[in-house]
Amino acid sequence: MLESARSYPITAMARVFTRQASIKSVGNRLLVEEYIRKHPEVVQVPIKRPLFILGFPRTGTTLLQNLLSLHSERRALQFWELTCPAPLLPDPEQDRAKRVAICEQDLYWANKVCPEMPTLHDVRSNTAEECWPLLSVSFAALNTDISQGLRNYGSWLLEQDTDWVYKEYKERLQLLLSQTPADQLVLKCPEHLWFLDSLLETFPDACIVWTHRNPFDCIASYCSMVSLNLRLVWSGYDPLALGEHITRRFHQGVRRAMAVRERLGDEHFFDVRFADLVKDPLGVVEKAHAHFDLPCSEAGRQAMQDFLGSDRKDSRGKHRYDAARYGLTHDGIRERFSDYLEHFGIS
Repeated sequence: MLESARSYPITAMARVFTRQASIKSVGNRLLVEEYIRKHPEVVQVPIKRPLFILGFPRTGTTLLQNLLSLHSERRALQFWELTCPAPLLPDPEQDRAKRVAICEQDLYWANKVCPEMPTLHDVRSNTAEECWPLLSVSFAALNTDISQGLRNYGSWLLEQDTDWVYKEYKERLQLLLSQTPADQLVLKCPEHLWFLDSLLETFPDACIVWTHRNPFDCIASYCSMVSLNLRLVWSGYDPLALGEHITRRFHQGVRRAMAVRERLGDEHFFDVRFADLVKDPLGVVEKAHAHFDLPCSEAGRQAMQDFLGSDRKDSRGKHRYDAARYGLTHDGIRERFSDYLEHFGIS
């Protein structure tokens, strides 16, 4: 990753960020390995039928994760524990406070640098978030490519055997479950699309909720969102090149995932169309429960209704973007993703 960063004319701020992110990943890796060495029982913690929510960014994965985790027997992973997975202090309450404080300090500076981001995706220390930070501890996060522009690194990663990455990822989940137990984890990360074979090799009883939306909308929205990062990484960037790169990466993701699904069958999967989720989120969640034979209590239903009635920072304004700025056309995307659109009946 560092070699890739050095090969691009990135800004001085981006070099500092990449260096600090790498130091944080190495530090987290050492802390996790040392904790497991001292507490080998951690890797015996069972992970039963984990729920994975995957799909393109901007397809409702955040909403689904929040709704599905609002049941007493399940939990999602909060941002503070994803970014600092190993305990730092022996006392649990003091340890949590310290790790939350570290996370909030990081978020403070991130929001200073990019103040628009909370209106697109409201991230706080205690919100449920994507689990790619656990992959970054193995230096195997595709986010470094699609969000930060290190394309050579992404191309290299997509050629690797990532079974070992997911084995380590599982150990980090076990570590987090050992601290805050739950019968079932609810995890979310678009990156799992690209590495679905390794995910199912590691979690053969996984329950996968795959969200679907017209790629034109997803790619245009995502390009707009990651442009906030790229203006800092590159100071300037070519929006047409960005549109082509994200389109290519997203196409690789669905192509790889569909190949895995064709080989293994539909048993692990429940498909959710974005339009259905927007229209009836509770109905979609009820169907997911029925599909995987998951319990859904009245308390859980009430919690979901309360969540849908709450105010969120990222729901106050509509995310506006110009697809033409990124060279995107409906016909071009429809032609490129024709197999995906036809297979899942997406209009």
